[in-house]
Amino acid sequence: MASSCAFTRKRQVTSSGSMKVSAASSSKSSRKSIESAYSMYMLDSLNISQEQENSFQVYSFRNDEWHAVTEKMNPRRYNFAVASYRDRIWVVGGEIGPISHRQSVNAVVVFNPRSGIWEDCLSMIYRRHSLCAAVLRNYLYAVGGLCDDTALNYVEVWRGQIWETCHSMHFARYRFAVGVGFNRIYAVGSMTPEHTRLSNFEYYSPYLDCWEKREIRCARGGNEFAIAVANEKLYAFVGGRRPRQITVFNPRNPSMIAWTRPIAPFPEHIHSYDVAALNGMVYLVGQKHRESYFASFHPDTMEWTTLTKPLGQDFGLVKIAIIRNTFEG
Repeated sequence: MASSCAFTRKRQVTSSGSMKVSAASSSKSSRKSIESAYSMYMLDSLNISQEQENSFQVYSFRNDEWHAVTEKMNPRRYNFAVASYRDRIWVVGGEIGPISHRQSVNAVVVFNPRSGIWEDCLSMIYRRHSLCAAVLRNYLYAVGGLCDDTALNYVEVWRGQIWETCHSMHFARYRFAVGVGFNRIYAVGSMTPEHTRLSNFEYYSPYLDCWEKREIRCARGGNEFAIAVANEKLYAFVGGRRPRQITVFNPRNPSMIAWTRPIAPFPEHIHSYDVAALNGMVYLVGQKHRESYFASFHPDTMEWTTLTKPLGQDFGLVKIAIIRNTFEG
């Protein structure tokens, strides 16, 4: 894979003056080998133009290239959730119609990378948009959202045949973020029915089918907010007009009663973004100065690396999902 990641090669000078490449180089090579087996799909979920289709692109980690996917969703929809599930890209819920009177939908469509076509799936029980989707233990979950103007705490699960209801969250949430790790789904932050922001979180255990709330301060929700799970920690990427920051929560540390203070700078002027983790790295796709933007964040070094940017510009609100390649190309 011809990656544009610019990691520093650390070297040691031996007594004879020869150079020896340290473990950092082999680690980089191993990371490239693993990442080359994956692709990243990007959809624009909030394009306000009624004449322009949802942007749909795929990034090859192997070739370090973006390509437009010719097969588009029909009809266009907005404010949907995206998940990588069973070697396909799932688009869950959303809104359809003109801006003046959009309607929430319970429709679910699935993109098959092998065939290159969209397939209809059985619809959810509840209509919803501005929701989150998560995959845990080979099941797909639809969490929270809005049904038109009503905030929801409902949770549904797809186990392969039908959608079923799960235990509801303690709080109705929309425009929030989820992270999956440690056999749990973490729902973090949120807008509220009163249009304020929640700064708490809760997590779902499939073994108990219940949500446990944590009344500790964390990053708030909104459009400029995303969560990624890497190296057994939850990373919150907070942008927008609020102080831009990256904070961390370690669920395995029982003495940790709060998210950390900001641990690393967040790139300036980044908006309309989403994040996804792969092999210990976090990838961010969004906009910067009305141009597309793509970068990786290394949690160990706290460094950002700018990568090959997506095609086009002026996205509404990006949604991304990483999927293992099931075909050569």
